[in-house]
Amino acid sequence: MRETFEHGEAIYRVEDNAELADQNYRLALQQGELLRDQLRRYRAQQAEKARLQAEEERQRGELEEQRQQAADAKRRREMMTRERTLSHGGRSAQNEAAGSAVRERPASYSVRRGETLPQIAARPEIYNEAGLWPLIYRANRDQVRDPYQLWPGQVLKIPRTYTREEAVEARRQAGHRP
Repeated sequence: MRETFEHGEAIYRVEDNAELADQNYRLALQQGELLRDQLRRYRAQQAEKARLQAEEERQRGELEEQRQQAADAKRRREMMTRERTLSHGGRSAQNEAAGSAVRERPASYSVRRGETLPQIAARPEIYNEAGLWPLIYRANRDQVRDPYQLWPGQVLKIPRTYTREEAVEARRQAGHRP
């Protein structure tokens, strides 16, 4: 476009041909308008592309949020089921529906020969889960040094109130033998 304009200037000055120079000027103007139209179309395409990308990103975010909500709901259901199981001495919902008798949940336990804390924790009237033995261990640190060596006749306190976090920590700790 610039060259066309300069060529028109040269024609006007050197050849003194105003008509040919005007044609070059008009050509330069038309080229300018074409470039302006191309620039507008390009900007519109870029704006549309950006809009589509933003829409895709928004949809991805919504989908991720829905997945997260579904995962959270599943975790809450699992947690409620676990808490229900823990609060009912490890009995399943089928046993409850069948009308099984509620077992007495003692606050203390007298150790029998050969028993270990995991075995005691696994007893149905205690926790019905061997992985919760660290709860008993923490409550009886004053008399238990090794959870795998207990003395017959020892009376252990059995904690009945503990948080979900404490149960999770106990299960984690149960995986590591002291």
